[in-house]
Amino acid sequence: MSIVALQDSRVHGEYRVNSWQAKALFRRYEYCGLLNKNRFTAYFPLRAHVEATWDSIMQRSQNLMEELSYLIPSRHAWASITVWRTTNRGYYGQAMASTEGHWGMVALLRAFLQQLNHVEGCHAQWWFDAGAKIISRKLFAPAVVKKLQENIGLGFCDSQVLYYSLVPLSWFRASMGNISILLYNSRCASGFRELIIQNRGEVYLTTEELHIADIQLSKLDGWYQTAGFRRFRVILLAYLYEEGAPVGAAIIHRGPVGINLSCMENCVDLILDSKLHDHIYNQVFLSLMEATTKYYADFPAQAIPVVTDERASAFLSGKAFIRFSITADGSQAVYNHYRKLLQQRVALLERRSVTIPEGEQS
Repeated sequence: MSIVALQDSRVHGEYRVNSWQAKALFRRYEYCGLLNKNRFTAYFPLRAHVEATWDSIMQRSQNLMEELSYLIPSRHAWASITVWRTTNRGYYGQAMASTEGHWGMVALLRAFLQQLNHVEGCHAQWWFDAGAKIISRKLFAPAVVKKLQENIGLGFCDSQVLYYSLVPLSWFRASMGNISILLYNSRCASGFRELIIQNRGEVYLTTEELHIADIQLSKLDGWYQTAGFRRFRVILLAYLYEEGAPVGAAIIHRGPVGINLSCMENCVDLILDSKLHDHIYNQVFLSLMEATTKYYADFPAQAIPVVTDERASAFLSGKAFIRFSITADGSQAVYNHYRKLLQQRVALLERRSVTIPEGEQS
């Protein structure tokens, strides 16, 4: 379905693509409170390396990563969304805006709509702090997403509370118990998919492309290699017995360090069968965690990002994040929903007698 471009807004500004170098973008992330030493202690020493990586990827391939910005010069308002390709047909987006005020919201909505045009035909996801008082929370808060789900349908979008932790490599230790850890292969596909659907849902399965033949993302890795980098994933499965269905999975992502501000491109996504008894659950969790360490032998940071559900987060003191995702088939409905929010925001400005400057009127 082709996304229809927005033509009827009274507010106009200036779109830009990859107009800011990484150093300037990171200063803006600091301004918005999204980048600071307290939050990213493990990666802050790598900042110069990360900035160079961003510049290199954006210069070599817009297919892999690009920055979309929308500026309203007369209002000193701007917004920026950086998107990077996470799967063969999927993108991750991280957003920031200049102000908590109305014009910052308008700029962010316009940038977001433009992003949906740029990644048309692809799955998309965004993560944001469940408790952060930032402008993007007004767009992706649970109440907003619930309304969006009502418009699109549960099969096209989803919002989940998951937990993010930075786990020091020294934490990983040998597990107790009799848990078998096996590398994913095609014979495991049916049991693996059922584990994902039961514990994360069908939208997660689709947007993460965990149902495709190229589950290791060899095609995507080839694209990244043309830009001088690697991007792939490894899947480990936990079994209680030699036969039967898997009771846990570790989805190990590897990519250019820091391409996402929370380093999600190198995270371990742990998915465990929620029906397991506590003592078995604990053994499966520890076994999967210990088995991931060899895949981070060349990792420059001393901590690994780990994503879990609430039950597993008790081991790691994880912080709650909301994962908002849409399938490619839901793009048009998402576009229409946020287009309506933009129109409402402009109407609010008009009701408050805010003059729209000449040159910004249609």
